[in-house]
Amino acid sequence: PYVGPVTGTVNDASNLARFALRQGTASSSPTLNIDGIKVGKSWAGLTTSIKVESGIAENFSLSQNYPNPFNPTTNIKFSIPSQGLVTLKVYNTLGKEVSGLVNNTLNAGTYEVNFNASNLSSGIYYYKINFTNIEGKNFSDTKKLMLVK
Repeated sequence: PYVGPVTGTVNDASNLARFALRQGTASSSPTLNIDGIKVGKSWAGLTTSIKVESGIAENFSLSQNYPNPFNPTTNIKFSIPSQGLVTLKVYNTLGKEVSGLVNNTLNAGTYEVNFNASNLSSGIYYYKINFTNIEGKNFSDTKKLMLVK
């Protein structure tokens, strides 16, 4: 059912939703809960998927996006060696943030984020990752990507 528009900003915790998927009708049926879904005004510029790859990463790393150049979607892969807070943002050449892709505590592993830039103009952009582990140590890296429409 349609429940009407959601107001607020995507940084507001009240805009996060939880969905439960249940196999079968019994209350004891297997259930999958999906938490932390952003509700925004448009799909453009939002993360379309985060893929977790098997294995534990030994080092912090940020890979070059692929494809690059791209239109309008590209994948950004990163690895973290331990649990910690990860932020992944995209900036234009003036340093203005144009998309926030990840802002979450993640477990050790390798992740792949799909970035949809259909709402952006052709040009050079930068993506920056910041990682703070549970001991408080910070790591960051920045790479360049090119959108060609």
